[in-house]
Amino acid sequence: MKDNFNSRELVSSKGEKIYVNSLNWGDNQISIISTNKNRLKNISDTNNVIRGLEPFVYNFKNDRLVLYFKDTVRYRIIETFKTIDVSYEVLDYNEYYEIKYKSFRNDGYFSIPMQKKTTYSKDMPLPPPNEN
Repeated sequence: MKDNFNSRELVSSKGEKIYVNSLNWGDNQISIISTNKNRLKNISDTNNVIRGLEPFVYNFKNDRLVLYFKDTVRYRIIETFKTIDVSYEVLDYNEYYEIKYKSFRNDGYFSIPMQKKTTYSKDMPLPPPNEN
């Protein structure tokens, strides 16, 4: 089975770059946030990774990276960044799934790997009208 490497670059206002990387194969995924763009390209590079599909939701705004978890923090970044502040938020079930839903649309929140916008053919039929 072929590995699927995904990376999203986050850039601070001062130009510092960090990467949200994930490696998927089948129903497996490992993820990491790192200054190294290539972390996880090699499946044996698993130091300080989090395992599991969509392990958290995150937001990056104004040089602040917030990682959101349901019930408990399951991952901490071991690297330190010069211009990017990192915080960890634990949310209850309803709060977490509210922002998780926003991450499906990349609406200020993102999941790992980032959701890709699906484009459909122009000749695809429209759904039936909502009759309510």
